[in-house]
Amino acid sequence: MKLHKLFTILLLGAVILSACGPAATPAEEVHETTAPPAEATAVPPTEEPAVEAKPVVVSVWTSDLKAVQLAAEAYTAETGKPVTVQEIARDVLQEKEKTELTSKTGAIDILYVPSEWLAELAEGGLVEPLDEYMANPELLQPDQSDWASPGSVDAYRYKDSLYGFPVSMDTLFLYYRKDLIETPPETWDDFLRIAQEQTTAERYGTTIFGKLPESISWDFINYFWGFGGELLDENFHPTVNSEEGVAALTFFTDLLNKYQVVPPGVPTYEYPEVLAAFQQDKAAMVIQWNAAYQSFVDPEQSPLIYDKFETTVLPGMKMDDGTIYRRSIGHVWGFVMNASSTNKEEAYNFLVYLTSKEGLKFFPDNADSKNVNSKAILNDPAMLEAHPEYAYLADSFQYMSLWPTTLATSQLILTLAQEASAALAQTKSPQEAMDDAQQAIDELMQEAGYY
Repeated sequence: MKLHKLFTILLLGAVILSACGPAATPAEEVHETTAPPAEATAVPPTEEPAVEAKPVVVSVWTSDLKAVQLAAEAYTAETGKPVTVQEIARDVLQEKEKTELTSKTGAIDILYVPSEWLAELAEGGLVEPLDEYMANPELLQPDQSDWASPGSVDAYRYKDSLYGFPVSMDTLFLYYRKDLIETPPETWDDFLRIAQEQTTAERYGTTIFGKLPESISWDFINYFWGFGGELLDENFHPTVNSEEGVAALTFFTDLLNKYQVVPPGVPTYEYPEVLAAFQQDKAAMVIQWNAAYQSFVDPEQSPLIYDKFETTVLPGMKMDDGTIYRRSIGHVWGFVMNASSTNKEEAYNFLVYLTSKEGLKFFPDNADSKNVNSKAILNDPAMLEAHPEYAYLADSFQYMSLWPTTLATSQLILTLAQEASAALAQTKSPQEAMDDAQQAIDELMQEAGYY
């Protein structure tokens, strides 16, 4: 198989979102709105009337509907070209979009998908490669210098072709109590030392996500990568039971079983429990999604700690040259083009506009997807004032990675979760767990046809 670069992505949308945070209330029906066309100049009676342009149709879930509608209206006002926005309930988005793509009607030109769906859609020829359009100087083109996270763009690359552009990214911060911790940890050794120092009768030093079916994977992968582990080699063979991988799982499980610096209930913890532990002054520092910032800084939601915490990047591994090697998991949503679209060039033009700073500026205040892929927006003084967490995103995005883009990724994540959970429960040693994960992932990759 042709060598290509691996990028890391998350699990299927509905499962992942429930693991990362509370989902928005879904809409019950599919609705369409069309941005009104710009007022046209009157055509002289001696000329043939202009043919009305065919609208570009874009689908988006309810949570981000308003932002896309506003972007569509702005685009139509600027270009005179109509755009129809189709609202789809969050809990049926994948079902309805997959049905549309596989039916090949071309009724929807642009679809909202997380990057973890891409391998299946691209392998099936259901989404359009964008490389040809990006080489056409007559079409709108993205300002690549404004991309806040080039890695999030690469999440929409499959077998050397680019299939979409991202809207927003989510990643993790290290939140710590600045009234308790003078200097945040730079390395994992620092992290353990501070966790031990801060574990008292009143609070634990830290906590972890330990819940199945897959929340534990989303937490453990940060330790795994942070210790230098790699999931797959360039030929898609697993490498999880490397020395680095076993060391990472040993460290992760020792936080509970050896050092006891996390609450005993962590095997049942995911986003809400980790959130509550920090809010309720039960943990001195936590690794948690960036979305938690708004909850932590709110005096009503977090009266005990809202003015007592600070945020920084995750710890890492100190290298021989003194630098710190860091990696943290991310999650990306964006738009792709339907391979069956009959309006592809116009669809591409709006796709570029929607995912550029001109379209993305509508998301922070009108959508759940706030951490947009635009340096200009993330660094805008007004946006920074309204969203102070943006100040930390630029640093964190430097270290963001995604799950590998493969046909077996969802099962790989579940396998890693099951084995990490077994080690946390001490039914397997870290070495045994990673050896079993190695064998299971090897079988998955073979079944998927990678070798």
